[in-house]
Amino acid sequence: MQPTLEKEVAIFQKAKFTASSPVQTNITNAIVKMLVTDIRPLHMVENEGFKDLILLLDPRYTMVSRKHIQNNLLPQLFSTTQDKIKSLLSSANTCNVTLDIWSSRKMQSFLGITCHYLTDAFEMKSLLLSCSRLVGHHTGEHIVSEFEDVALTYNISEKIFKVISDNASNMKKGFNDRQTQLPGFKDVHDSDSESDSEMELQLGIESSIVTEEVENIETMDLDTYYSQ
Repeated sequence: MQPTLEKEVAIFQKAKFTASSPVQTNITNAIVKMLVTDIRPLHMVENEGFKDLILLLDPRYTMVSRKHIQNNLLPQLFSTTQDKIKSLLSSANTCNVTLDIWSSRKMQSFLGITCHYLTDAFEMKSLLLSCSRLVGHHTGEHIVSEFEDVALTYNISEKIFKVISDNASNMKKGFNDRQTQLPGFKDVHDSDSESDSEMELQLGIESSIVTEEVENIETMDLDTYYSQ
């Protein structure tokens, strides 16, 4: 006697992907990409509604844990993305950098640093290099120290043509003190003849985060997926 459709569905639902299954890996990567792209909290994977949705889409999938995402998958994705950005910037002859400090509702400060350059095909590219916590006093020396660390990390210290920030006193002092040490700082704040619109560019955290989408996460076409 042939098994009924209900029995076949029950068997299908009980069969779980192994940890090394390509489908299990691809779904997990897609979830992590969604969290990063949409800036969603990691605890979303623990929400009952989200788990029910994934279970409905494919009962064979085992939900990835928040801890695994935080301790393993995000650091791996960060490292991969950072290497990609370094590779892109290695081909740039010069670049401009914009930076701004943003404070959350909890009064936690973040320093956003974005790099802008032209490709050989004269296409404008903007890459978010850092949006990290700025702990301690917002002195000019502290801000510039954080900036220099990011510039060194991405090997752009000698490529910077201009550094653009708002007209805050700590920014002015910090970068004017560095004019003779690094390129890009000369005349950033010391020309009264330039209009504010030419000198100032304030970056909100939302526009800073809108940068090139994280790529190189493998996906699977539907025919291959449903043949598993």
